[in-house]
Formats: sequence, C-alpha cells, structure tokens
Amino acid sequence: MIEEDFPPLPSPVATARETDRAGTMFFPLTDVPAAAAPPVITIHKDGDLVIICETAPHNSLPEPTRHMFRISSLEITRASAYFKALLDPAKFQEGRSLLRSHEQMEAQYGSRKLALKDMTVGELLHIKIELPPLSTKINLRETLALYFELLCFRLPFTLDPNGLKRFAVNTITTLASVLVLSDRFLSNNTIRNSFELLSQGRLGPFSYSKIIDRLQRFESEDEECIREGIFLAHFLKEPLAFSSLTQSLILHGSVNWMAEKPGGTSGLDKPLWWHLPGGIEGKAY
Repeated sequence: MIEEDFPPLPSPVATARETDRAGTMFFPLTDVPAAAAPPVITIHKDGDLVIICETAPHNSLPEPTRHMFRISSLEITRASAYFKALLDPAKFQEGRSLLRSHEQMEAQYGSRKLALKDMTVGELLHIKIELPPLSTKINLRETLALYFELLCFRLPFTLDPNGLKRFAVNTITTLASVLVLSDRFLSNNTIRNSFELLSQGRLGPFSYSKIIDRLQRFESEDEECIREGIFLAHFLKEPLAFSSLTQSLILHGSVNWMAEKPGGTSGLDKPLWWHLPGGIEGKAY
C-alpha cells in the first residue's frame, strides 16, 4: 500500500465545537437533525462508541454521504494503529472525550457494562472520520460494514440474526475498497489475519474461496477494474492472478503512462489502486 505516516488526525486541542472542520472529530448525535441522521449499523451490540463515516469534499462520489456504526472502542484500538492513537486520551480530544464518557457511565450506572445495556445509541460518544477516495461503483454502506466486521473478525463466526454480518456484495471492487480503508486506518495486518482466518473456515462475512476463484478468472477491458484486481491480488499474495492482471495492464496500457495524463492525485482524489504498491508500475512500463 502507499507509504505514508498517520493519516491526518485532529489537533489535540480540538474542542467539541469544532464540528464543521474537515477531518476526524467528535460531536454528540443531538447536533444532527433527526430527519437527516442515518440509521446506526450495529457491529458490536455492546459498543461504547459510534463512528460516523463521511466522504471527503474531493471524493468522486456524486454527493456527500455519511454512515454510522456502533462499535467497541476496545476492539478497534486493538485492531487499528490509527484508532489506537485517535482514542488515546494522552494524545487527542477524542480519547479524552471517550475517557469522560466511560467515567460518566460508571458514575451514573455503577459500571460500564450496566450502562451499555440501558443507554440509547444517541447517548453514546460519536466520532466522525473522513473516508479516503473509494470506488463509485460500490455499495458504500456494505463496504464500510464489511471493513469493520473484518477489523474485528474472530472464529468461530456466528451469523447475526438481523443479517448484518452476511454480505451479498463481495465483488473485487468491494474488497479492493476495503483494502483502501485498511490502508488509511492502519490496519493491514489485522485485515490480512482476517483473510487468513476466512481461508480456514466455511463461515464468514463472505466466501474467501469464491473470491480467489473470481480473481484468478478475472478479465476486463476497463483499466480501473484491472487495477483493483492487481491491488487485491498483491495484498492476498495470489501469484497467478497477480501475474495475469499485471500482464493485462501492460497489454492495455495505462492513462498514468501517457505524456499528458489526466488530472488527479492518487490517494487524494483517486483510489490507491491508481498508485500500485511496491514500485509495480515502474517495473511494468
């Protein structure tokens, strides 16, 4: 994936009133009009935090979009270096707010466990994160839910009765977008471990074997689709698919290799598969 330091984190001196600034911040759900607030998708039923995912202003999606997920702060700080830093009370306002939230739960209910049984979703701490550029062809809600599921994936896997943990959308484009999210939020090792667990068992958010089969048989005339496949094959260390798809890219050529290539910077307003990892493109042309 692209080599970079931590994605932009909010200033440690940020306050709760800085709710309109682009980036990662927190704010109470009461600031969001009820009619405009999207439903909260539950990843962890005892989650102590709601993450609001918003598209960046420069994203290529047709209109601004937000999706909200109830999740366990303990789980995501274990799985992601980004969230570990963001929710550290010694470093950022979000972490201090989470600490105060936990203290209030214990003071009012006697324990955090009891509090989370009685509190409504609207009473939980809400933190907003800005999404990286992703494919415009994906179902964004499902892609984000799949990312958070993989971030906290464990075996044995049990299907959620409300169906949130079984995904119909498991295309190469969707999984390539999951990997872009993983790169942005510094969780590649965790996501790779989740893929390895999926390869060992039959139950999971999607069929790993079907994805590998689809990747190995994949053909397309569309450069972006080819790049998504290369991006995924490289991450999964699938040599057959990787060899076939890189050869296809060489034969078709790339707009990135033109003397006057189109505008846009990979990682800023274009997905990361336009900036393939490991110097692949330098070797390809």
